[in-house]
Amino acid sequence: MSINFNGVALSDNCDGVRFNGSPVEIVRFNGVEVWNCILSGCPGPPTDLAVEVRPASLYLSWSAVANAASYNVYNAVGDVLILNTTDLFYEFTAGNSGEHYIFYVTSLPIDTDNCSESDRSTEAEEDFPLLCPVAPTATSTVASTSITVSWNAVQYASDYAVYLIDDTLLQDTITDLHYSFTTGTPGTNYSFYVIAHPVNTGCSDSPPSNTVSEDFPTPVAPNCPLTPTGLTATPGAPGSDNIYLNWDDMQYADSYVVYIDGSSVGTTIGSEYYYTTGVGGQTYLFKVSSLSNDFECTETAPSTEVSAVYPDEPAAECPSAPTNFVATNASTTITCSWDNMAFAGSYNVYSNGALLTNTDNTSYTFSGNYETTYTLYTTSVSTDPGCPSESAPSNTDSVTLPSPP
Repeated sequence: MSINFNGVALSDNCDGVRFNGSPVEIVRFNGVEVWNCILSGCPGPPTDLAVEVRPASLYLSWSAVANAASYNVYNAVGDVLILNTTDLFYEFTAGNSGEHYIFYVTSLPIDTDNCSESDRSTEAEEDFPLLCPVAPTATSTVASTSITVSWNAVQYASDYAVYLIDDTLLQDTITDLHYSFTTGTPGTNYSFYVIAHPVNTGCSDSPPSNTVSEDFPTPVAPNCPLTPTGLTATPGAPGSDNIYLNWDDMQYADSYVVYIDGSSVGTTIGSEYYYTTGVGGQTYLFKVSSLSNDFECTETAPSTEVSAVYPDEPAAECPSAPTNFVATNASTTITCSWDNMAFAGSYNVYSNGALLTNTDNTSYTFSGNYETTYTLYTTSVSTDPGCPSESAPSNTDSVTLPSPP
């Protein structure tokens, strides 16, 4: 049947009723509905919605709908849109362990000008699967004093427990991925397994891991050094300001502790030590002990004690007063000279009782005033703290500068 309205052909598919709820054009004449015509193919709601429970998800599927461009998947609790898809399935993985979920699906039309989202499908519901831990995979290693059991991280596990093969619990609620067994009997074989505790309510502990076995290690005696032998204490020559300590190099020793008069004064790596802070003439007692970097070794007993007298301070070496001091004039200058004196660090030159200069040399020249007489001498200056700061004065010599020409 073909119907024209105002000269326009509307449709060839008019049957006077709505079709599966699809939108129709209603034509009325004098207020009376005379026919309904389906203008376009609008999709109905999806059918055959089903939910399959998988190990860690809910798998939804439905039948294809004619004239549908895509589908909206909803959580029926709150009518929350989960996603839009062009597929005929959806795997829901974001659920909570053991929680109940209800779903429905709608169709979205190809013809968006004349059609809208369909009614909802029938609902489908299921409990989300329990997300429970599987059995860990265990391994083991042996150290010098322990057996270490290790395992992989297991999804949905809150923590772990380690057992002996006879079901003796060694440690529970372990959040690490390893456990050190340190209380075994040397040479005895021990077998272990691990279980994972669930993080989700409703789950049981995981099955046991594989069993791992090891013999508990037999302790090996550490290589520790012995007490030092051959200690000697030798005072330095007078003025050397030290006592030299020397002893035998001990096997396995990484360093040595030096004791003076019963008190530790420090450690040294080599087998010698210089004591440099003693008082001259005083007797000191010395001993040493060995140390190892092995944590199983302790400091040894001290060596046999030896004694030595700290060397006296050397006598001060002080310079004498300069000799053969001579002053000569030349027109407007005066030159002083004198002998070089042993142990003198420098010399002070005096004129008329006042310090004129300090010099490292054995002569000094300066300019004077005409018709003026200068009485001159010099002293030796010492750098030895045991000496006076300067010696007695040399002989004096006087010169007068002549009148100007």
